[in-house]
Amino acid sequence: MHDAAGKALELRLEFPDGLPEMPEFEPGIRRAPNRGQVLNDKEVVSIANKYPVFGRVSPEQKAILVRAMRTVGHTVAMTGDGVNDILAMKEADCAVSVASGSEAAKNVSHIVLMDNNFASMPNVVFEGRRVINNI
Repeated sequence: MHDAAGKALELRLEFPDGLPEMPEFEPGIRRAPNRGQVLNDKEVVSIANKYPVFGRVSPEQKAILVRAMRTVGHTVAMTGDGVNDILAMKEADCAVSVASGSEAAKNVSHIVLMDNNFASMPNVVFEGRRVINNI
């Protein structure tokens, strides 16, 4: 089952005509949704600071996106749980993983969320600020 269909079932969304067919894709940022050629590295850099969300991104493109954002002065955090995220996590200012993630992802992370819940991040930031303010 495709991830989107699984998420729809998890959220109990209803589809009167049944679940939609979801094509499988190779990773890589594309020129237009669901079609077109994969962007080259220069094109990925050029869009890195134009859009807030990226999908179907290859591991190499994730690292390019992080590097491009840091180059223009952004502080970048990268979340990941698998080996496909490691290149970008190494490039990021702060790498965050979950306890259920791969050993490799946890090893390169600055923070590992032991409860596997990204909703814990505001508490992590609060605690970090509290510690810094006490120094």
